[in-house]
Amino acid sequence: MFRGRDLPPGSIVLPVQWNDNPWFPDVLRRDMDYDLQRDPEKHSHVWLGGYVIRSDAQVFHNWLQAPFETPEDAVFRLSEGSGFSTDPTVLVHCFIGRWSGEPGACDPVADPKGRCLFVDHEAYAIGCPIDETPALFAGADERQPRRWGNPRGHRGVP
Repeated sequence: MFRGRDLPPGSIVLPVQWNDNPWFPDVLRRDMDYDLQRDPEKHSHVWLGGYVIRSDAQVFHNWLQAPFETPEDAVFRLSEGSGFSTDPTVLVHCFIGRWSGEPGACDPVADPKGRCLFVDHEAYAIGCPIDETPALFAGADERQPRRWGNPRGHRGVP
């Protein structure tokens, strides 16, 4: 509301951050440094006035997008969410595991007691008509092409 071009009439906007406070206490500086190390997005919002990018409505907060090779012994799970209105219709092909070392810089290990969810395939669309959901999730049906159409060329999830 106060960062766009159309400010409310009579507004005076002055960005102020922690370093503008000459009495900023050491206890808050420790909290700020901790947030910077643990959660840079929280640090940006709380201490620098940035927008909240994530919210409590999100399921996963600490996630990493990195390429990986799926282990041969992975036990796969499928998870589906049917969208409504502006929510996407989604199918993910995933497995539970852990990183063998530094996250994103090493190979994943399939481990049912792991704390990481690895998504190796996904299909999603916003406003997907219900009659296109089979194509969204499975792609074209090569064996019986007339069973469902795939007018948008969805790749599907293997």
